[in-house]
Amino acid sequence: IALMRDISGRKNLQERMLNTQKLESLGALAGGIAHDFNNLLVTILGNVELISEDAEANRRWAENLDSITEAGQKAADLCQQMLACSGQGKFQVDNGDLSDLVRGMRSLLEAAIGGRAGLNLQLGENLPAVPMDSASLRQVLMALVSNAAGALDDDGGEIVVRTSLTRFASEELEQSQCLPPLPPGEYVVCAVADSGRGVEPSIRHRIFDPFFSTRAGGRGLGLSAAMGIVQGHKGGMLVDSVPSVGTTVSVLLPRAPRLVAKPRRPRKKAPDNLHQDLAGKLILLVDEDTPVRKVCEGYLRRLGCSVLSVDNGPDSVRIFSQRFQEVDVVILDLGMAEMGGVATMRRLRVIKPDVPVISST
Repeated sequence: IALMRDISGRKNLQERMLNTQKLESLGALAGGIAHDFNNLLVTILGNVELISEDAEANRRWAENLDSITEAGQKAADLCQQMLACSGQGKFQVDNGDLSDLVRGMRSLLEAAIGGRAGLNLQLGENLPAVPMDSASLRQVLMALVSNAAGALDDDGGEIVVRTSLTRFASEELEQSQCLPPLPPGEYVVCAVADSGRGVEPSIRHRIFDPFFSTRAGGRGLGLSAAMGIVQGHKGGMLVDSVPSVGTTVSVLLPRAPRLVAKPRRPRKKAPDNLHQDLAGKLILLVDEDTPVRKVCEGYLRRLGCSVLSVDNGPDSVRIFSQRFQEVDVVILDLGMAEMGGVATMRRLRVIKPDVPVISST
């Protein structure tokens, strides 16, 4: 007697889960590096701006400072890409039409292709709204189209961008190795298809890895950042590729939920205390990152403020308890290790409940 069981489905699921865990680990690493690196850039760019006025008397130094600022800004842009890879990018979400977003990008997409191929937009009409951060999804689409253009042969080809509302069964999502795994159902889809060289099966599982690239000089962050942004929108990506035929990358996004109108309660308008002239105000500045805190202190003093500078929560509470009647505003780092920002804010509000607090991280 011989018993046989097909375990290919289980193996595929295990492989997808391993790929998802790997992307999460790499994303967490990239996000941690980007966060720390971003704090260094705040120090560099902030100090450059603070001394730039003095440098106007000597144009040679001013040009050097401009070069530092430009390089720092490029590094800051790279940080944002790394944060996107980790799914830690900041999104301003609003319901929107995916077809309208693609339609409005035609000229940008044609510029990204650079005349190497024809651009064919096949956009669905009356698609359900999608909760989206428009700027981030534009970045995703630009990355996919740029990648598709780079996969074309020297004689060019065609790139098709297609939007639709599509229902996916669980089998389709499993066979296509959707990352991250999504439940079956209807999704609003934006697919980018090219007639290029295709992706070799041996490297297909790596195309979303941070810093992986098949191009000479490529940073390997475009598709990884795209994946992080899509994950941040609770969506997933499918890749269908045949060597020497072409590749289709599909972005699956959940449709916006149907909202039930609820009676609105009248809200009391908060007093606008943040647009006052800061000159002469006493600011309690609390941040454990000394270089960042010094830059912030420099900006505040240039605005005419007096500053109490503290590097931890307990000391800030102690100083505030002594001078709470003088302090006008508190600027508070939420990510402090010793007595976190939220706990510190609560202690400060016990002493003076109406003190304005600006939180940062």
